[in-house]
Amino acid sequence: MKGINSDWVKQNSRLTEADCLPELKRRKMNEKVAARMFEIRENQLRHNPYDQELRETEAVRRGDVQALEQSILEEYAGELGVLNEEDSLRNVKNICIVVITLASRAAIRGGLSPELAFAISDVYISELEKCRQPLAVSRLCRGAEYHLAALVRDLTEKKEENAPQDVEADEGRDDKSRLHSENEHVSHAKDYIYRHLHDKLGTEEVADALSLNPRYLSTLFHRETGLTISQYIRREKIRLVKNMLTYSEYSYLEIAHYLGFSSQSHLGEQFRRETGMTLGEYRRKYQRRDG
Repeated sequence: MKGINSDWVKQNSRLTEADCLPELKRRKMNEKVAARMFEIRENQLRHNPYDQELRETEAVRRGDVQALEQSILEEYAGELGVLNEEDSLRNVKNICIVVITLASRAAIRGGLSPELAFAISDVYISELEKCRQPLAVSRLCRGAEYHLAALVRDLTEKKEENAPQDVEADEGRDDKSRLHSENEHVSHAKDYIYRHLHDKLGTEEVADALSLNPRYLSTLFHRETGLTISQYIRREKIRLVKNMLTYSEYSYLEIAHYLGFSSQSHLGEQFRRETGMTLGEYRRKYQRRDG
């Protein structure tokens, strides 16, 4: 429901199963489903196999770009559903919106920040709506999948690099409900950090926002990610700095102020420590300009 007008959300959150559709409309929808199932049986039609869809989304979840490519190239019996019978371009767009949505959720399950996954989904779907050719729509769709899978891959590799080498098994983690609760805390911490990257952030601020003990959150976060909260904040800020250096004309001082660094020199020092490059070197190498 993210991104939808709040009045619309409030109005529709009050709908129940009984009143979301009038009885006549519900009956007509059931008739249409029955007719569609009859058509499928009569003509021996088949949708694309569900197991192929699972392989595709699972590849995104694992950040396995090669497996994603293999799943996309698979040949199978069956066809994608028809989501618009009157407009072929609209039909392709609708299918691709579904694919991007599934991929973004798979990436979240793989550890990607929900806000980042949602933003990627929003941008690619918005761009495909502007397309006038089915091929262009399909390219954006696959581009979104590869984009998400690559980000999950990078996160996984970074986590493995920072994971402690001699970690004893946590005997208390056999309780599945507790494990879910702990992962939820880490997920909420990442979401909070992502939404407040322009602030001066630290462990105390994040823990306070989540009503958690700072020491408990720090221990949990490091165990789950292999990073301290401070390391994670720095990494995410530097990731955003790279994006701004590549795609914007903001000055180094403006970037430093926007992301809560104490000074331009502080930003430069942190950036060089993470990337091995100065701000100027990175911008000269990677900045993209229209035309």
